[in-house]
Amino acid sequence: MAEAQGRKSGKSGLFILLTVVILAGLGLWLLSIGANNARDRALDKSPIGLAGLAPWLRSQGLDARTANPRLILPAEDFGLTVVPLYDVDLYSYENAPDNREERIAAPTLRQMDEWEFNQKINRIPALVALPKWRGAMVELGVAHEQSLIAPDDLDRLKLQLGLGDTAIVREGPEFIGSAQRSGERVELFHAQLFDRTTLTDDCREVIGLDSGALVLRCQWESDQLPVWFLSDPDLLNNHGLAVADNATFTASFLGRLQEEARPGAIYVDFLSVTTTKQEWEDERQDYSRDSEEFSRFFEYPFSLLWASLLIVSALAFWRGSLRFGPINQFGMGAQSVMRERTKRVSLGAKARLLRLSGHDGQLVSDLVRAQMADLARNLLGRDEGLRGTERALAMLARRDPELAQEFGAVSQGLIEGGPAMPPHQLSAQLAQYQSLRNKVMNIYGFV
Repeated sequence: MAEAQGRKSGKSGLFILLTVVILAGLGLWLLSIGANNARDRALDKSPIGLAGLAPWLRSQGLDARTANPRLILPAEDFGLTVVPLYDVDLYSYENAPDNREERIAAPTLRQMDEWEFNQKINRIPALVALPKWRGAMVELGVAHEQSLIAPDDLDRLKLQLGLGDTAIVREGPEFIGSAQRSGERVELFHAQLFDRTTLTDDCREVIGLDSGALVLRCQWESDQLPVWFLSDPDLLNNHGLAVADNATFTASFLGRLQEEARPGAIYVDFLSVTTTKQEWEDERQDYSRDSEEFSRFFEYPFSLLWASLLIVSALAFWRGSLRFGPINQFGMGAQSVMRERTKRVSLGAKARLLRLSGHDGQLVSDLVRAQMADLARNLLGRDEGLRGTERALAMLARRDPELAQEFGAVSQGLIEGGPAMPPHQLSAQLAQYQSLRNKVMNIYGFV
C-alpha cells in the first residue's frame, strides 16, 4: 500500500512539474510578444519611424491614414500606400536580437515576408522607401556613419524588389539638396541615391538630386499597378520631416503621386502584415471580427497582465501542492511529514489489533513509548530514539528533579512491565502516568 501511495505521489509530482513548466513557457511567450510590440512602437516613434507622417499630411489638407493591426480596410478606399522597408532580405527570417549591442548593429529592424510585401504593392499603388539605417538610430538616436547600412548589403533586396543591378550611391556626412520645381529645398544627411546610369528599362527617374535619382517609377507589366521607389527614407521619417523644407516638399510630392495613381486616401503602412483587402461586391466590412479580434487581448499591455497571472498561478499551485496537509511546526520537509503520517497509521492499525486480541498491557506499553518519543522530539527538535528520551528526562530534572524521577520511573515501568501487569494495577499505573505527564506538558507549555 505504501508503495502504491509512493507511485501515486511520484505521478502527482511529475504532473505538477509539467504544469509549472507549461505555464512558465506560456508566460515567457506572452512576454516575448509584449517585447516585440514594444520594439515596434519604439521603431515607429524613433527618428527613422513614420509615426509623424500621416498627422503631418492631414495638417496639410491631405486625406491620410495610418495602418492599424486590428483594422482590415478595403483597398479601394486608398489611392496611394507608403511602405517603408526595415528588412534587407524579404526571403529570410532572422531571430530577434538578444541584447542591446545586437539591436544597435542589426540591419533588419522589422521582418517583412515577401508574400506580405507583394500583397501591399499589388492592391494599392505604392511608394516603397528603402532601408538606410541600422538599429543604432533607434537605440541611440545618433546619425553617424557607422549607423548606416552598407550599400552592398542592399544588393539582395534590390533584386527581390525588381530593381536589378540598379546601384546605390551615398554622399558624405553632410546635408545635400537641390531646389525643386515648387521652390522647396530637400536636404538629406548622408544622402542615399540611385545611380541614374544603372537604371533598368522598366524604371524611370521621377525626382533627382545632382548626385543621383531620389525617386523612381517602375512598372513591369502594362496591367500592373505602378510602384515608386524612394532611395532615401529620411525624406519621410520623423527625423527628415524636421529638416529644411523636407516636410513641405513631402506633402506636395505625395499629393502629386496620389493624383497620378488613383483617387483615394494616402495609406501609411509601416506594418509587417497586410491590413487591406479587396472589396466584396455585395457587402462591405470595415472592421474585422474574426480571430484577429480575439488576439488583441494578448497584445501589449494585456500580454504583461496575462504573463503575470500565469506565473503567479503556477507558483501558487506549486506552493499549495507542497503545503497540502497540516503545517509542520518544526520545519520538517515533505518526506518527514509523510513518514510521520505513515507511522501514525501503522500505530493505529497495531493498536486496533491489540485491542481485539485483549493485549491491553502491550497497547499501554506502546502508547507510553510513543508519547515519550514525541515529548523528546518536541524538546530536542529531532528524533534520537532511546537516547532522546534520556536527554528529555535529564532536561526535566533541571527544573523539577522529583517530578523527573517519578515520571521516568512510572513510564519505564509501563514500557517494560505493562504487558505482564494485571488489569487493576495497569489501570492505576496508567492513571498515575497520565497525571505526571500532564504536569510535564504544563511545565513546557505544550498544553
